[in-house]
Amino acid sequence: MRLIHLEIKRILKGPLPKICIAAALLFAFFLAYIPATYAYCYSPESGNYLTGFKAIEARRELRKEVEGTVTSEDIRGAISQYKEVLRKYGVDNMYELPNEGEYELEKIKPLLHGIQEAYGSDDGLGADIAALSVENIQDFYAACVGHLKNNMELEQPNHPAAQKAAMDLYGRIDIPFSYYYGISSSAVEYEGILILMVLLCCTLICSPVFSLEYQTGSDSILRCTKRGRKELAIYKFLASLIISTLLYFICMTIWIGLSYLFWGKEGMGTSIQMLFSSISLFKGNAGDMLVMLAGCGILMIISSVCLTLFVSSVTQNTMVSLALSFLLCFMPIIMGWFMPENISNVAKALFPSGGIGLNNGILYDLIDFRFLNIGNLAIWTPFLIVSVALIEIPVWFYMGVKKYKGHVMK
Repeated sequence: MRLIHLEIKRILKGPLPKICIAAALLFAFFLAYIPATYAYCYSPESGNYLTGFKAIEARRELRKEVEGTVTSEDIRGAISQYKEVLRKYGVDNMYELPNEGEYELEKIKPLLHGIQEAYGSDDGLGADIAALSVENIQDFYAACVGHLKNNMELEQPNHPAAQKAAMDLYGRIDIPFSYYYGISSSAVEYEGILILMVLLCCTLICSPVFSLEYQTGSDSILRCTKRGRKELAIYKFLASLIISTLLYFICMTIWIGLSYLFWGKEGMGTSIQMLFSSISLFKGNAGDMLVMLAGCGILMIISSVCLTLFVSSVTQNTMVSLALSFLLCFMPIIMGWFMPENISNVAKALFPSGGIGLNNGILYDLIDFRFLNIGNLAIWTPFLIVSVALIEIPVWFYMGVKKYKGHVMK
C-alpha cells in the first residue's frame, strides 16, 4: 500500500494533474447547472416566459394533475383537451397556437409526444392528434407494441432476430408508464458529456505514467530496485486506476446530487418511455437511467485508462503517448464523422470507450434500436459495449505490465 501511495503522489505531482482534477470538478457542477437554465414556461400573469428555476417550479405546479400512472383514459383525456384548445384558438396544430394556447396545453405536453408516436402511420410519421377519434383509438400500450413492431420492420427489415430481440426487451419494461415532472431528457444527455470530460482529464493524467520515465531515463534506475519491473508496473496501474476511479465517482456524485437538487427527486420516478420515446427498450425510470449511465461510464473509464497505460508502456515520448491515447480513446467519436451510422454504431464497440461520446454515447444505444446482427444472432449494442469494456480491462492491464517488464531502452 505504501508504494501505491507513493505512486499516487508521483502521478499527481506537477500542475497538469491538478488542473485536470479542478477542471473535472468544475465540469461536474456546470454540466448539472446548465440544463436547468434552459427550462422555460409561459406565465399568463406577466405575459412573459419564465426561465431557469422559476420555470421549473411553474411547470411542476402545472403538471401535478397528470402525475402518476399513465392510463389509456389519461391518453384519451389528453387528446380531447388538445382538440378543445385547437378549436378554441381556431388553429390546425399546436405549433400555430399563441402563447396562451401553449400554456393551456403545457400540463399535457408529456403525453402528446407518446400519442404522436403510438398512433403514427405505418411509414413512421407521427400521428395528427387532431384527427384521432377518441372513441375509436386503440389501447395506448397495445398501440406502443404495434408501433415498435412496425418500427423494427422498417429499421431492420432483413433481420428478424433483431426484431424479435427488440420485442422481447420491450416485453420486460414496466407497464403502465409513470410520469412525474422533473429532470428533462436534455439534462440526462449532459451526464454523457460529463463522462466524456472525465475521460479527457484521466487521459491527460495517465498518458505519461510510463513514457515520462522512459523519456527521462529514470526507468533504468527504478527497474533495478527490489520491486522494479513487474511489481512496479502493477503499482503504477493500480495507482492510476485509483486516481481515475475516485475522480469519476466524485464528479458523478456532484452531478447526480445537484441534478436531484435542481430538478427534484420525484421526477426521477418517470418512466424512460415518457422521457424519451414511448418504445425505448430500457427497463427503468429516470433515476435508474442515471445510475445505469454512471455504472457503464466507470467501466469504460477504467478500460480506457488501462488502454492509455498500455500505450504509455510502449512509447518513449510523452507527446506521442498522449496523441495515441487520445486517438484511441476518441476513435468512436472520430468514426462517427466519416463512417456510415449503421457501421460506426457497431464498430465503436470494439474500443473501450465505445459508449462515450456526444451524439453516439451509450445513452443513445439504451434508448434506440441498434443491434449487431450475426446470422441468426442479434446483440443489442449496450450489451456489446459493456461486455467489450469488461473484457478489455484485464487484457490491457496484462499487456501493459508485460510490456513494461520486458522494456529495453533504445
